[in-house]
Amino acid sequence: MLIVGLAAGILGLVAASFSYTVHSTVPEHFVVYSASLFIESASLTLMFSIIGIIGALLLNRQPKIAGLFMITAAIGGFIFLTYSYFPSTILFLIAGIKGLFTKRISE
Repeated sequence: MLIVGLAAGILGLVAASFSYTVHSTVPEHFVVYSASLFIESASLTLMFSIIGIIGALLLNRQPKIAGLFMITAAIGGFIFLTYSYFPSTILFLIAGIKGLFTKRISE
């Protein structure tokens, strides 16, 4: 599930970066949202993607906390950047739910 979580995080980073790029290239009279709102939502999506990547890296040590991180990243990213973040949402939810129901192996 580490690979799934990392793939979701990378897709989320790409989606947030794509949002910055698209907004900066669209002429001002076509922009529906105000610039500050759009940049704020893309920044929060970037933050949620980083939280999801941290969760994916914690998956082997603390699977329950990692699962919560990834589910939080899935829900938060989907709220702020709905359609562009959808693939990351699905992957984060799969990895996060798997992490919540995985038992930690004691060494």
